[in-house]
Amino acid sequence: MAVKKRNTEKPEEETTTKKVEATSEKKEVKAPAKQCNSSCNGCSCFKSLLVFVISFCCVICGFAFYLKQYQPELYAERIEALLPTFQQQYPKTQTTQSSDATASAITTASATTTSNPEKLVEEVFEKKLNINDLDDAINLEEKAFLRNAMKEEEIYEKIKDRPELLRVKQYYDEPIGQMVKRISLEEQVVLFINSNDERSKVTRLAISQAKVPFGVMEVDNEPRGNEIRSALFRMTSQRTFPFIFVNGEFFGNSYALQRAMQNGEFYELVDSEVNKKNWLLEKEEYHQKILKRKKQNEEREKRKLEKIKKKIEEKKAEL
Repeated sequence: MAVKKRNTEKPEEETTTKKVEATSEKKEVKAPAKQCNSSCNGCSCFKSLLVFVISFCCVICGFAFYLKQYQPELYAERIEALLPTFQQQYPKTQTTQSSDATASAITTASATTTSNPEKLVEEVFEKKLNINDLDDAINLEEKAFLRNAMKEEEIYEKIKDRPELLRVKQYYDEPIGQMVKRISLEEQVVLFINSNDERSKVTRLAISQAKVPFGVMEVDNEPRGNEIRSALFRMTSQRTFPFIFVNGEFFGNSYALQRAMQNGEFYELVDSEVNKKNWLLEKEEYHQKILKRKKQNEEREKRKLEKIKKKIEEKKAEL
């Protein structure tokens, strides 16, 4: 019996040794397949290509960020060239209203004061100018003023047929104090809030439940949010959100609104016909004031251009 056991064990040992040899041969055969080609130098071509693609993407993203921050009109133009359905909307404001007129009051506020600028340089000089040829005729300040006026007219010529870019330009060119005052007069109740602030959320909910037509501007989502916040601080001496305006006048914060709602003072301010009439009158007067101020600025620029033209003509007469 012992002999039979030894005889039966020998074939098993041989089969196991054969399996080990076969697997080792397979491993030796597969090992060269994992190695890269000698001409590839350890996948350096693939690595360099990957680095190039990542660098190119970083450059494109950086360029797009620069355009968005410092050249918004060019950014909108580039994006629309790639995506025709893209529409740039500035300022980014929200409204919660009951009527259609009220719903579009603040979202279209930036376009209310937009008008076609006059071609003052062409109107005064009646021809194109080369500023580099005017070194002896005008000083540096006048040269800078003339260059800026020509640049503004050139920009307008490029975007005059694109209303969305005109709104962007108007939004960034408007004085920040004028913008805040104008928006505060758009509705009887206007809220300047921070979308991440709990008191702002509670105030917005309370106003909406009161069924009072109101407008909302989320300052933290505005492209000029920091400027708007600083202007609000200067106008109201209040350091925290929300800023509540009623009938064009600063009303207070969320605590003042809560007290006024409890004693009924808030509803008296909003429902009073006299207050509504005074608010509409002040709104119209401020709108006329903006137009008058703009006209005065254009007349001032025209007088300055005429003065520059006179100096240039006198210099040419001397020569």
